[in-house]
Amino acid sequence: MYYGSDQTMWVGFYDQMRPVVHTPINGIPTDSPVDQAWLYLYVTEGRKFGNWSQSVLENVTAHPATTEWMPYAVNWWMPWTMPGGDYGPGGVPNHLGSGKVGTWLRLDVTAAVEDMLRSGENQGFLINSTVNASGVHYGLATKEYWDPSKLGYIRVYFRTAS
Repeated sequence: MYYGSDQTMWVGFYDQMRPVVHTPINGIPTDSPVDQAWLYLYVTEGRKFGNWSQSVLENVTAHPATTEWMPYAVNWWMPWTMPGGDYGPGGVPNHLGSGKVGTWLRLDVTAAVEDMLRSGENQGFLINSTVNASGVHYGLATKEYWDPSKLGYIRVYFRTAS
Protein backbone atom coordinates (compact mmCIF):
# COMPACT_ATOMS: atom_id res chain seq x y z
CA MET A 1 0.00 0.00 0.00
CA TYR A 2 0.94 3.64 -0.32
CA TYR A 3 2.40 5.52 2.65
CA GLY A 4 1.75 9.07 1.45
CA SER A 5 5.17 10.44 0.49
CA ASP A 6 6.50 7.96 -2.07
CA GLN A 7 6.79 8.93 -5.73
CA THR A 8 5.58 5.50 -6.84
CA MET A 9 2.76 3.24 -5.69
CA TRP A 10 2.69 -0.39 -6.76
CA VAL A 11 0.02 -2.74 -8.08
CA GLY A 12 0.37 -6.50 -8.51
CA PHE A 13 2.86 -8.84 -6.80
CA TYR A 14 0.44 -11.72 -6.30
CA ASP A 15 -2.31 -9.08 -5.71
CA GLN A 16 -0.58 -8.10 -2.46
CA MET A 17 0.14 -4.56 -3.66
CA ARG A 18 -3.11 -2.60 -3.79
CA PRO A 19 -2.68 1.17 -3.96
CA VAL A 20 -5.44 3.52 -2.92
CA VAL A 21 -6.03 6.83 -4.65
CA HIS A 22 -8.42 9.72 -4.23
CA THR A 23 -9.52 12.25 -6.80
CA PRO A 24 -12.29 14.81 -6.36
CA ILE A 25 -15.38 14.72 -8.54
CA ASN A 26 -16.82 18.03 -7.38
CA GLY A 27 -18.51 20.36 -9.84
CA ILE A 28 -20.71 17.64 -11.34
CA PRO A 29 -24.43 17.96 -10.51
CA THR A 30 -25.49 15.03 -8.34
CA ASP A 31 -28.42 14.14 -10.59
CA SER A 32 -26.36 14.04 -13.81
CA PRO A 33 -26.30 10.79 -15.77
CA VAL A 34 -22.71 9.57 -16.14
CA ASP A 35 -22.02 8.24 -19.63
CA GLN A 36 -18.44 7.22 -18.92
CA ALA A 37 -15.79 7.81 -16.25
CA TRP A 38 -12.13 6.84 -16.49
CA LEU A 39 -9.36 6.91 -13.89
CA TYR A 40 -5.96 7.53 -15.49
CA LEU A 41 -2.75 6.49 -13.73
CA TYR A 42 0.72 6.87 -15.25
CA VAL A 43 2.80 3.66 -15.39
CA THR A 44 6.38 4.44 -14.34
CA GLU A 45 8.03 1.01 -14.30
CA GLY A 46 7.54 -2.74 -14.12
CA ARG A 47 9.37 -5.46 -12.16
CA LYS A 48 9.71 -9.25 -11.87
CA PHE A 49 9.57 -10.21 -15.54
CA GLY A 50 12.24 -11.22 -18.03
CA ASN A 51 10.34 -10.78 -21.28
CA TRP A 52 7.08 -9.45 -22.65
CA SER A 53 5.17 -12.73 -22.35
CA GLN A 54 5.93 -12.83 -18.61
CA SER A 55 5.07 -9.17 -18.07
CA VAL A 56 1.28 -9.26 -18.28
CA LEU A 57 -0.70 -8.43 -15.16
CA GLU A 58 -4.32 -9.39 -15.84
CA ASN A 59 -7.53 -7.84 -14.58
CA VAL A 60 -6.26 -4.60 -13.10
CA THR A 61 -9.39 -3.00 -11.67
CA ALA A 62 -10.36 0.16 -9.79
CA HIS A 63 -12.82 -0.47 -6.97
CA PRO A 64 -14.55 2.25 -4.95
CA ALA A 65 -13.10 2.32 -1.45
CA THR A 66 -15.85 2.04 1.15
CA THR A 67 -13.89 3.11 4.22
CA GLU A 68 -12.33 6.49 4.90
CA TRP A 69 -8.51 6.35 4.85
CA MET A 70 -5.49 8.63 5.31
CA PRO A 71 -2.41 8.38 3.04
CA TYR A 72 0.17 8.10 5.83
CA ALA A 73 -1.78 5.53 7.83
CA VAL A 74 -3.18 3.12 5.25
CA ASN A 75 -1.65 -0.37 5.01
CA TRP A 76 -2.81 -3.95 4.49
CA TRP A 77 -4.71 -4.05 7.81
CA MET A 78 -5.59 -0.45 8.69
CA PRO A 79 -8.14 1.12 8.50
CA TRP A 80 -9.90 -1.75 6.78
CA THR A 81 -12.48 -4.17 8.15
CA MET A 82 -11.20 -6.78 5.67
CA PRO A 83 -7.39 -7.19 5.32
CA GLY A 84 -6.29 -5.70 2.01
CA GLY A 85 -9.07 -3.15 1.80
CA ASP A 86 -12.77 -2.47 2.02
CA TYR A 87 -14.10 -1.90 -1.46
CA GLY A 88 -17.11 -2.25 -3.73
CA PRO A 89 -17.42 -3.86 -7.16
CA GLY A 90 -14.91 -2.77 -9.77
CA GLY A 91 -15.41 -1.60 -13.31
CA VAL A 92 -14.34 -3.39 -16.47
CA PRO A 93 -10.79 -4.68 -15.87
CA ASN A 94 -7.77 -3.69 -17.94
CA HIS A 95 -4.33 -5.29 -18.13
CA LEU A 96 -0.76 -4.12 -17.71
CA GLY A 97 2.20 -5.32 -19.73
CA SER A 98 5.72 -4.10 -20.38
CA GLY A 99 4.43 -2.16 -23.40
CA LYS A 100 2.46 0.12 -21.07
CA VAL A 101 5.48 1.40 -19.14
CA GLY A 102 5.73 5.11 -19.87
CA THR A 103 2.03 5.37 -20.80
CA TRP A 104 -1.31 5.88 -19.06
CA LEU A 105 -3.32 3.03 -17.55
CA ARG A 106 -7.03 3.74 -18.07
CA LEU A 107 -9.49 2.15 -15.64
CA ASP A 108 -13.27 2.19 -15.97
CA VAL A 109 -14.89 3.78 -12.90
CA THR A 110 -18.25 4.71 -14.45
CA ALA A 111 -20.57 2.89 -12.03
CA ALA A 112 -18.52 3.94 -9.01
CA VAL A 113 -18.55 7.63 -9.98
CA GLU A 114 -22.30 7.57 -10.55
CA ASP A 115 -22.78 5.96 -7.11
CA MET A 116 -20.46 8.56 -5.55
CA LEU A 117 -22.46 11.40 -7.09
CA ARG A 118 -25.76 9.97 -5.84
CA SER A 119 -24.55 9.17 -2.32
CA GLY A 120 -22.25 12.15 -1.81
CA GLU A 121 -19.59 9.73 -0.53
CA ASN A 122 -16.19 9.65 -2.26
CA GLN A 123 -13.55 7.58 -0.46
CA GLY A 124 -11.47 7.15 -3.61
CA PHE A 125 -10.43 3.93 -5.29
CA LEU A 126 -8.50 0.80 -4.43
CA ILE A 127 -6.58 -0.71 -7.36
CA ASN A 128 -6.05 -4.47 -7.48
CA SER A 129 -5.26 -7.24 -9.96
CA THR A 130 -5.54 -10.95 -10.52
CA VAL A 131 -2.97 -13.05 -8.68
CA ASN A 132 -0.13 -13.83 -11.10
CA ALA A 133 2.38 -16.66 -10.82
CA SER A 134 5.58 -14.63 -11.11
CA GLY A 135 5.02 -11.67 -8.80
CA VAL A 136 4.92 -9.10 -11.60
CA HIS A 137 4.17 -5.60 -10.33
CA TYR A 138 3.99 -2.14 -11.82
CA GLY A 139 4.78 1.29 -10.45
CA LEU A 140 2.21 4.05 -10.81
CA ALA A 141 3.01 7.74 -10.34
CA THR A 142 1.72 9.41 -7.18
CA LYS A 143 1.13 13.11 -6.60
CA GLU A 144 4.71 13.30 -5.29
CA TYR A 145 6.17 11.96 -8.56
CA TRP A 146 9.06 14.10 -9.85
CA ASP A 147 7.19 14.96 -13.09
CA PRO A 148 3.94 16.79 -12.25
CA SER A 149 2.56 16.14 -15.75
CA LYS A 150 2.17 12.47 -14.73
CA LEU A 151 -0.29 13.16 -11.93
CA GLY A 152 -3.23 10.76 -12.10
CA TYR A 153 -6.63 12.17 -12.94
CA ILE A 154 -10.24 11.28 -13.55
CA ARG A 155 -12.24 12.13 -16.69
CA VAL A 156 -16.02 12.06 -16.38
CA TYR A 157 -18.42 12.36 -19.31
CA PHE A 158 -21.84 13.36 -18.04
CA ARG A 159 -25.06 15.03 -19.14
CA THR A 160 -26.98 17.63 -17.22
CA ALA A 161 -30.38 16.41 -16.11
CA SER A 162 -32.40 19.24 -17.62
